[in-house]
Amino acid sequence: MQERSRWVPQRIGLVLAAIAVFGVVFASVASANNLDRNTAQRAAKEVAKKECQNTNGCYAYGQRNLKKLSNHKAQGKIFLNINMSDGTQQQCRRRVILKLDHFSGQINYALGARRCVLLTP
Repeated sequence: MQERSRWVPQRIGLVLAAIAVFGVVFASVASANNLDRNTAQRAAKEVAKKECQNTNGCYAYGQRNLKKLSNHKAQGKIFLNINMSDGTQQQCRRRVILKLDHFSGQINYALGARRCVLLTP
């Protein structure tokens, strides 16, 4: 009987150590799959850059008002400054939603409608 009771605390300790190691590994993987503010801002600026490259007359771009909605989703606006063929300038804004894929770590995005206003000289 004494021999059996001596093994019980060792087994409990082994099980608790295994649970602790599993918890640490899981916590590090879970935190690695979160979208932080700086990463979201860089991704939004890359989206604005792509839009600017695909737009004739675009000379400036950027992002504004980026807000994290959750650990995997952010929302903001991108803007493009465009020289029109008639000599006027416009600033066009689009809503952008960024989503982090839980498994691959890729950032996907969706764009809203373009809304443009004339810039006064």
